[in-house]
Amino acid sequence: MDLARFCPRCSGVGLTDFPDNGLVMDYCPQCRGLWCDRGEIEQLVGEPLDPAVLPLPFELGKPTGPECPGCSDGRLALRSTTGEEHIQLFDCSKCGGTWLDGGVLQRLRKLLRGLRLARQARQPRPAPTHSSAPVAPSSYQLRLPFGVPIVRATALPVAFLIGWLLSASPKLMIIAFPMQLTFHEFGHTIAAWLSGRMAVPVLIAAQTWVGGERSVIVTVVVAASLGFLGWLAIKERRPFTLVATCGFGVAQLFLTFLTTSDESEMWDVFAGLGGEILLSTLVIVAFYYPAPDRLRWDFWRYILLVPAAIVFCSNILLWLRVRRDPAFLPMGAAVGPDSNGDLNRLMGDWGWSVEQVSASYLSLTLFCGLIIVGHYVFFLARAGSKIT
Repeated sequence: MDLARFCPRCSGVGLTDFPDNGLVMDYCPQCRGLWCDRGEIEQLVGEPLDPAVLPLPFELGKPTGPECPGCSDGRLALRSTTGEEHIQLFDCSKCGGTWLDGGVLQRLRKLLRGLRLARQARQPRPAPTHSSAPVAPSSYQLRLPFGVPIVRATALPVAFLIGWLLSASPKLMIIAFPMQLTFHEFGHTIAAWLSGRMAVPVLIAAQTWVGGERSVIVTVVVAASLGFLGWLAIKERRPFTLVATCGFGVAQLFLTFLTTSDESEMWDVFAGLGGEILLSTLVIVAFYYPAPDRLRWDFWRYILLVPAAIVFCSNILLWLRVRRDPAFLPMGAAVGPDSNGDLNRLMGDWGWSVEQVSASYLSLTLFCGLIIVGHYVFFLARAGSKIT
């Protein structure tokens, strides 16, 4: 979740989200000050503030200013221009964030715009070129901001309405089936990776290929990948990504080192239907949280939200039906009444009862539903406060 931050100018006043130029900064509603995490101010103004790139006459003072709202572990240092347009910024040398008093952002943009035009006027016009290769952007910028109140309030209801309509109609479920199958197979795949097995989701064949033996190489690669993702989350201050990564790390520790090979294979089989529930929940909840920039989650969250809601709704209806009548248990494989289906194996190879299967998946579905509802209510309240 978002880290609690307070205004360094107004005692006890909490900062709220402020979307601007595809970013979401922290904003004080009382003094209208703005807090930018490391690198965000450059994206706001459209170019670096490095004197080597843009020669602004800044004079960096000592860190004797107010307490940093970003790390709460240091003092802000004054950085001010010496020209006619006197502008003051406050930097934190520890977390790299910058505080701007109310109205400073507009003045800074105006100053930079004037300097940019003057610099362009002095530069000779480049010779025409016939190259059509696109120019790569200098830095990543969010194109779809996370702090839009109307999106926070309506995205989940719309997605779940679509999911419920498709899941409740047997004729329309043929549309939802490929999405459900995708989440199912990735559930098997991720569980296999976390338990140290080779796995490839073969979606066309409606099954995942999983190697039988645990592999040290797979374990090391998965652990290194999780470590890298966790490092990005810490570097870019993405607490939700860090929590999710730690959750996968705990799952890998359990499946690889705290279970036998037979037990981990049992959980790999359980993770097919379980993956439909858990992975769809992860996608739905993650809709509210920025991820590390390289993942472009600001875009992909819109593409995956509706499929995730469809899969989650289909599981709610399925396990509520099974609770009333065990005849609805999805025995067999996904594409036919194969005796080698997930539930056939759980009951035949590991002795699970019908009641144990039904209670396990229904409890997991209801628990994940509470998490989704809790997040929606929390962010709906925040969206309402911004609308009013």
